[in-house]
Amino acid sequence: FASNEHYTQANITALGTVTSGTLGGGVAGGYRLYDVTVFTASGTSTWTHDAGVTAVLVIVTGGGGGGGGEGNTQDAGGGGGAGGTTIEWITSGLEDTTVTCGALGSNGSGTSNGGTGGASSFGSFCTANGGVGGAEGNNQGNGGAGGAASSDGTINLTGSSGGPGFDTPGATLRTGGTGGGSYWGGGGLGGGYHGASVAGFNGSGGGGGMKDNSQVGAAGGVGIVVVYEYKGGA
Repeated sequence: FASNEHYTQANITALGTVTSGTLGGGVAGGYRLYDVTVFTASGTSTWTHDAGVTAVLVIVTGGGGGGGGEGNTQDAGGGGGAGGTTIEWITSGLEDTTVTCGALGSNGSGTSNGGTGGASSFGSFCTANGGVGGAEGNNQGNGGAGGAASSDGTINLTGSSGGPGFDTPGATLRTGGTGGGSYWGGGGLGGGYHGASVAGFNGSGGGGGMKDNSQVGAAGGVGIVVVYEYKGGA
């Protein structure tokens, strides 16, 4: 997704509708999908309310945790946890709204843990928590916990936890933990003998580091906010 990208009715095919809060197949008596706006830039932006929009379905995902550092000797760091996701159906109080995409969790290096991702939000309507960074690799780093489920959405989801580092004897087998997958996709792979750790995206966790070949942990993914805008309704 590109930051602040709009996907209008003109380039959306097979539009669904919402009737009584449920995505359905009929237009009559329900809501008609008009536009989709995607926010992926870390920090704050503004969603601009179109006067004809009567309802929005908002999906908010917190930033992913960073992968843990590679440790000291023959170690592997844990993958970062994914940000939680909150889904909210809103039909009242719509106006121009501040959108926050949670910052990515920083990557761990050496004996440092990965950073925790920032919270994402759609104004005061709903918030999603960031994932926790993975532990550094001494004695097999544990994966970071997923972002805790919020309590202010219609649906509140906990992010997936990151995987632990695979601290087995033999450099060719040792790998950092995989980052936790977010609502939008899987986390980054951990570093290994043949390749570097991979960063998360759209709120997923970054892969853990691995000491052999000095593969540091990777950063988590920036949070994401998607706003589906509807017109009509009963």
